[in-house]
Amino acid sequence: MGFNQKADVISTGCVFSGVQSSYHIRARLQLECNGFAREPGKLQQFDIDSFCFDLPEMRAVRQFIEQLCRASSDYSAQRLVAS
Repeated sequence: MGFNQKADVISTGCVFSGVQSSYHIRARLQLECNGFAREPGKLQQFDIDSFCFDLPEMRAVRQFIEQLCRASSDYSAQRLVAS
C-alpha cells in the first residue's frame, strides 16, 4: 500500500495517524484549549510532559526545551509590554 492510501490525516500540532506522529509545545501565554481558559504556562507544561523525559538521558533535553520556552515567553512578554 502506498503513502496516499495510508494517509488518513496530515496536519500540524499533536497528530497521531497512519503516516504522521508529531508533537507541538504551545506558547506559555496560550491560555485556551477546547473552550476552557487555563493559567499561563499550564498548557505548555502539559505539552512538555507528553514527552518521555523521565528517562535519565532525556532530562538534559527537557531542561533545554524548558529554557527555550522560558526565553521565548520572556521575549513575548517584553513585546506585549512595549506595545
